[in-house]
Amino acid sequence: MNKSILKFILILSLSVIICACENTNEAEQKEYTMQMQKVQAKEQTFQRVFDGSNLAQLKQMSEDNITDINKRTLEDLNQKMNQKILPAFKKYQKEAKKLPETNQTLKSLKLTYLQSLEGKEKEIKKVQQLIRICMDSVEANESVLTYAQHFETYRANVESYMNQARSTEAGYNESLSFEAVLNDNYQEVQKLGEKYSDTQSDKEQQAMIKNEMLPLIQKQIKVMNQKRLHHTAVNQARQNAIEMYYNLEHYYRERAETIRLHEQLSKINSSDLVTSSKELEKYERTYQIKANQKLK
Repeated sequence: MNKSILKFILILSLSVIICACENTNEAEQKEYTMQMQKVQAKEQTFQRVFDGSNLAQLKQMSEDNITDINKRTLEDLNQKMNQKILPAFKKYQKEAKKLPETNQTLKSLKLTYLQSLEGKEKEIKKVQQLIRICMDSVEANESVLTYAQHFETYRANVESYMNQARSTEAGYNESLSFEAVLNDNYQEVQKLGEKYSDTQSDKEQQAMIKNEMLPLIQKQIKVMNQKRLHHTAVNQARQNAIEMYYNLEHYYRERAETIRLHEQLSKINSSDLVTSSKELEKYERTYQIKANQKLK
């Protein structure tokens, strides 16, 4: 067989291989494009849910006005996030993971697209985090007020029982003894409370509550529990005083929680939150450039 015939056969073979590769690439790209259409359908569903949730109102919030935010508004946003936005995004993400990767080009494109979804997911998580912190902050402030009210209720009960005890000869001396304990407790708490009020730093206030105020209150409760009392009215006063100080303990625990949440809120720039699907489009720019270059 002469060289010309061999050369012709070689060229013919290469042409067949190239055509086969082109047909394969075309079929693979078609499969990829068809799956991407399904992905985009899920994306559009997510976008409608995301844009319809009125998340933009979160940008008006800050650590200074959070206590004025309507609790129902936050609960509504939280419900939309958990029951609509996140499920719609997960379906969108799940469909994207089905993109075929039958060759290196498609594998690279799929990876880039999934990375764009990771960026979108991080932005959604930031919104979810702010909603959760805002809700926790509102609830903590409500608890502070509740425990303060309970404290006053039990304090009034203590005074009432102490007055009953003083009206009898048997209870008079014992009431004076227990009153001295209450006065000592009050002065200790008041002194530390004044120190707390003068503290400017959030971290210092949290440390003072944890290391000084709570141990003091717990010690006072223990002292009241251990005091031997016989008169019924004085004993009732003691029980109410203990409940009063339990509520004071809860009050300061919630105060520490409000400080912690305030600190978290101060680190979030709500004006930078992504609250519309249009703002999420930036994460697809790299993918779009690669897709335009690789897909014909």
